[in-house]
Amino acid sequence: MINRLINTGILRVEKNEHSQKKAFLADKEAILIDKKTAVTIGIVLTPNTANLSLWATQATLLLAASKESHDAAIEYRNDSWMLWHYYDTHHEDEELEQKSIKHLALGRFLENGLID
Repeated sequence: MINRLINTGILRVEKNEHSQKKAFLADKEAILIDKKTAVTIGIVLTPNTANLSLWATQATLLLAASKESHDAAIEYRNDSWMLWHYYDTHHEDEELEQKSIKHLALGRFLENGLID
């Protein structure tokens, strides 16, 4: 699954650590969790606000309210916000690339589009 995403050119793997791999999804630092039936990719977010509590509430509500983001979640991990997205192995390569592009777009919106 990882190789399929690498072959699209949108994913670049930098370092392996056990079952987690440090990588970049386009220009965003990412963490990969690779399993037999799917891969979960978390991209590092840098919210453009000082009010992180309100940002987290708005981001969580936005993810819950949108049918398009039901495979996504945010997490605070090691002093960073992550936007996780689930990628199923049953998707065709073109679908995987489109999901990656949507993942990145959602991440950029969450970083810059939420209002204090």
